[in-house]
Amino acid sequence: MARTYLPSYTPFNPTPMASPSNTPPPLTRRAARRAARHRATSIASTAYSPATPQAVYTPSGPSDAKDAGKENEKQKEKTAGRAKLPLHYTLPPTVPSPFTGNLDTALDAILLFNQKYTHVSGVQAVTDTLLRKVNPKTNWANILLGIMGQPAGTTRILWTELLFLVSRTLLPELIAENRAYLFRLYERRKQLAMRLVLRYDMLRAWKTSGSKDGAVTVASVPPARHGVSSVSGNVGVGVGVGAAGENGGEVQDRRALMPNVLPTLIAAPAQGYSTHGVRERMKHHVTDLDGYLLLTDEEVRGWGAARLLSMMCALILHWQWLRQSNEILGDMEVTGWEDLDGKADECEWIADDVKKTGGVGGGGKKDKEKDKEKN
Repeated sequence: MARTYLPSYTPFNPTPMASPSNTPPPLTRRAARRAARHRATSIASTAYSPATPQAVYTPSGPSDAKDAGKENEKQKEKTAGRAKLPLHYTLPPTVPSPFTGNLDTALDAILLFNQKYTHVSGVQAVTDTLLRKVNPKTNWANILLGIMGQPAGTTRILWTELLFLVSRTLLPELIAENRAYLFRLYERRKQLAMRLVLRYDMLRAWKTSGSKDGAVTVASVPPARHGVSSVSGNVGVGVGVGAAGENGGEVQDRRALMPNVLPTLIAAPAQGYSTHGVRERMKHHVTDLDGYLLLTDEEVRGWGAARLLSMMCALILHWQWLRQSNEILGDMEVTGWEDLDGKADECEWIADDVKKTGGVGGGGKKDKEKDKEKN
């Protein structure tokens, strides 16, 4: 028999609201090929205070003391930048990872959620929509508002549990799957441009240091390089052991926060990468998506109804976008990545920022006349 949760806080009375206007609806799989580039290229980099954590460059032979002094200053700035990177990026990863990197694991977690809460009106509609192929016409705000349960407050409990299911299980699983695709892709195409629009860290703008160093990145290194953590985030499908409830009681069965989730997801294979180029491309780019994975119980508990509903819609949409990207990568791998042949400035899967700057892997400024002819 399913447990009935009896919240003791103020009844939750959400009011209907439209889907977040700043978060466009997910694309159909067919339309993704045409619009994925537009989604990524329309993202502008955002300011970020820490400097880019790049490897310190040591000059092999400075021509004079002045040049050596400049190099030393650059080294100090970059070292300081690494020190300012938030602590959660420097924690040791969990080995083995609790994430399988498989869509089926994410879908199993959704089914488990449905089994636990199927007695609540509206839950079945939510899980059925999550399990189906992405539909761009889905109005997630309306679907989530359909969750109605008794006693008062049940809706908030279910929204909160679903939010943590997405942030602590569904998104990490697909990020792990995406990085696995990227690893196999870059091992095959070692000179491919960095800003591939199908990357998980291209869903949001890359954080920048405000300097010429560019994007803020975190290196992907083997676990042995920085130890191994026992923080597991309650290894299992979808949910873990009981977490503290709204008033300190153990009333939820959500997966606990995993502080080292990012180091775990971006850790390199034990053997490392075959070349420096692959290692550079497998770096993690810091974005706002990272914050979704680190939402705490306390932070979410302080949100109002509108904020909670808006964030739920945003997280689900990001999960759906990533699901589409992974499906496209899977199709590309079957054909030997032929869709990525050619120059970067001629490839629809490379963001315009790289094309305009001649980024990693080549590619110059895009020919606007050719672009008009294609359209």
